[in-house]
Amino acid sequence: NKEIETKNQQLETANKKAEDKEREKQQLKERGEKELKGYEEARKQLKEQLESTKKEKVVLTIKVKELAEELDSIKTKLRIVEEQKKLQKEDISQQVNQKEQLITNLQHEVELLQTEVNNYQEKAIEVAQRLKKNRTLVSPEKVSLEELQKERKTHLILIGASQVEIQNKTNRLNSLKTDIENLKQEAANLGKLLRAKRAEIFDLVKKLNKSHSLMTELERQLAETREKLEQLEQDKAQLKEEKRNLLTRIETKENEISEKDKELVRLRNFKNHNEERIKKFPELEIERLKLISVKENLQTQLNEKDGTIRERDFELSKKVGTIQELNNENESQRNKISQLEDQNKQAENNIRTLTSEKTTLQTEKQTLQDQLRDKDDELNQAIRQKRLGIFYRIFGRKERNQIKELRTQLQETRTELLLAKDQIRNSGEKTGEIKPLPVISNQTKPEKYPNKEKVKEIEGREIEGESIIADFS
Repeated sequence: NKEIETKNQQLETANKKAEDKEREKQQLKERGEKELKGYEEARKQLKEQLESTKKEKVVLTIKVKELAEELDSIKTKLRIVEEQKKLQKEDISQQVNQKEQLITNLQHEVELLQTEVNNYQEKAIEVAQRLKKNRTLVSPEKVSLEELQKERKTHLILIGASQVEIQNKTNRLNSLKTDIENLKQEAANLGKLLRAKRAEIFDLVKKLNKSHSLMTELERQLAETREKLEQLEQDKAQLKEEKRNLLTRIETKENEISEKDKELVRLRNFKNHNEERIKKFPELEIERLKLISVKENLQTQLNEKDGTIRERDFELSKKVGTIQELNNENESQRNKISQLEDQNKQAENNIRTLTSEKTTLQTEKQTLQDQLRDKDDELNQAIRQKRLGIFYRIFGRKERNQIKELRTQLQETRTELLLAKDQIRNSGEKTGEIKPLPVISNQTKPEKYPNKEKVKEIEGREIEGESIIADFS
């Protein structure tokens, strides 16, 4: 009887343990269902994030294509600007040639004037000699003296007119010099602007290369995330399959346990009503012990399944951590995409500024061309006026000094134009840079005037040219 009581107590404790296990199994079922729902929601979120990243990738590719088209248009615009610069250089060289031809013509006219001055000086000497002779002559020859005086007055009038003309020519030469300096300065400014624009375009190209590299990196990260999602889905399918198998096993074991419990209840009732019969029939006790051993085996199997379920829970928690890491990576990718959009906006603003500066450069070029045409028209008109008028002059000392100054200015402008012409021919066509001219030292002097001997006769001393220093780049 004591053994039976102890066995009954053991059966009651085993029943309590079985009920506790059933509760734990129910809790595990609920927890597994919740975790499955969480995994499904996370999978949906990952799918939505993948679709959003695909859309963003499409938008980024469109923007990259637009940027590439804009860069091609900027390159074509740069080529057009370089061609315009070449044409402008050719125009400037033609203008320099025209100015040089004008200066040679003016120099030739100055030489003619010098010969006329020499002739008039000889005539003045003859007139002075005739005046000396006429002072001693009789009255009938005084008429020729009056005529000589009249002729002298006319020559003085012509000298005044020539002085005015010389002053006009000096003013015109000064204006030509200022125009040449302005043209040189404008050419230097154009070269600087072109260099600045090229630097900006190189920066834009670098930014585009960076954006392409970022796009490739994003594509690689998207491929990795896709692989991770596929692996997660496979793991999830395996977990579902294992869970189904476990649930089927648990149901079979529960059915077996319920049958055994029913049999135990029947045996208890039979024991309570038929204790004497139980004493008489020890085989039932042996069967009960067998049933207890079977129940213990089932309990050990349940414990093993609980351990496997805990391991699966641990693996699922790891998968949740990987999903969180993927979410963080997607957030960083979105931040990179926003940075790329900001860079694209900056590039568009830079392109707008480039187009506005190009229009200003074109207007400045048009104004320069108009000014050069006006100067050429003025010079041609002055040459026509000079060819129409023929003056006979007798020059004094002041007029000779003015002729010398005019001759030195002509020589200086001619040398400056020659240097500018060489500079334009030797300027870098590939890079668009204008090379600085070599500075002429004070020791190097230009050639002496070709009519030096005649000037010696007039003045009694030698005229030398001043040193020229080229101060433009």
